[in-house]
Amino acid sequence: MANIIFLPGMMCDERIFEHQIKTLKAAKYNIEIAAMDEFDSMQALAENILAKTNFDQFILCGLSMGGILAMHLSKLADSKVQGLILLDTNFLSEVPKRQAKRDIDIARAKQEGFENILKDEMKPLYLEDMQSKLAKSYLNLFYDMGVKLGLECFINQNLALKTRPSYEQVLKDFKKPAMVICGREDKLCPLSRHVQMHELLEYSSLHILGKTGHIASLEQAHTVSFLIKEFLDNEFKKL
Repeated sequence: MANIIFLPGMMCDERIFEHQIKTLKAAKYNIEIAAMDEFDSMQALAENILAKTNFDQFILCGLSMGGILAMHLSKLADSKVQGLILLDTNFLSEVPKRQAKRDIDIARAKQEGFENILKDEMKPLYLEDMQSKLAKSYLNLFYDMGVKLGLECFINQNLALKTRPSYEQVLKDFKKPAMVICGREDKLCPLSRHVQMHELLEYSSLHILGKTGHIASLEQAHTVSFLIKEFLDNEFKKL
């Protein structure tokens, strides 16, 4: 069976993909979760993943920052990457205004801790429906994941995102199966950005999920798991 490396979003761990991981393990796919906390650039993060993986070839499944890192990996190790699954992510480099905001957040986190940033600025942007029955449990999960990853991870990931390049040419050059999934109401990575990614990728499908924000893997867990498994079964079942 094919090998899948999951790449979580910023300040998230494997729990952000809990339903997808269970689904694919039950289908006998081989799974690894990328470590994304120790380094402060996309290049260093990607090199670390390549050094630690047990897979010679693999499909990458990344959400948000994880999707950005998946694109970097596809450039760095094209011969190893067999396919891409990109969820609620962004292929463009950081704009100056957002770079400056990251510097402010890093300074604030060093001075007073990053927990308030998680609560006040990050979590409110994640979900489409902040009043849903599951919203509170999701928000508690985001906070728990972030706190467990810690301050150093928060700083490293902000720096990696701040200095990332554009991946427009990477997507144009990628000639293997790909799938793009996004929430129609994603406040961080808008629908238009995902349409652009789909158009840049030569062999891709685009799936837009209604009533869904930035964390499609949780908000529409069953649908996302179905889409990913169907994609893998159709493209990679014989591997």
